[in-house]
Amino acid sequence: FETVDGIEGSPVYLQLKGGNMRESSHIEWKRGNTPVAEFKENNTGYHGDSKNRSEIFSNGTLRLDSTQEHDTETYSVDVFNGDGNIIQHETVQLFIMTFTECPQANGSMGSSVVLFLNNEDNIHFSNIEWKKGNSLVAKLKDSAPHYYGNYRNRVEIFNNGTLILHEAQGTDTGNYSAEFFDTNGNVRFKWITQLLIVADYIKGLSKL
Repeated sequence: FETVDGIEGSPVYLQLKGGNMRESSHIEWKRGNTPVAEFKENNTGYHGDSKNRSEIFSNGTLRLDSTQEHDTETYSVDVFNGDGNIIQHETVQLFIMTFTECPQANGSMGSSVVLFLNNEDNIHFSNIEWKKGNSLVAKLKDSAPHYYGNYRNRVEIFNNGTLILHEAQGTDTGNYSAEFFDTNGNVRFKWITQLLIVADYIKGLSKL
């Protein structure tokens, strides 16, 4: 079946791929076993907690607005003919990722800097990747840490999302991101921040 990825708060489109629309008079989408939306004889109907943020189109496409993390689920669509028989069935796996943009982090040359996701639920992950730009800095793979490039001996990664950067250098300044994966390899959370490393004397001048 098809997989669709979305970002929390943004709309996603679940599309009907087959070609039996000319024969259909009724289309129904479900989330798991729960009806979500239907298009029948040019009339639409919506159900469940997404009924005020869903729209179904005559071609079978379902749009979900203001997506939430709990929208992650397996969705199915049935196409019925005029006799009420199913002539097409498709399944889509939807994953909604939580995306958090955090304030700039600051550090001094030679010091240790902590980059930390506000993990209020104290969720632990066994697979996490930290990057600077597009370059890997560190990752947890099945709870085992791995480190890369000139960060190899200067960083520590923890399963609550924390990254500690030791002996900070000016070249460490840049954009960082952390991606948190579920057991199926799908990104469930993403966090980004900007790190600025400055010399101590510059920090002192900025306070004058």
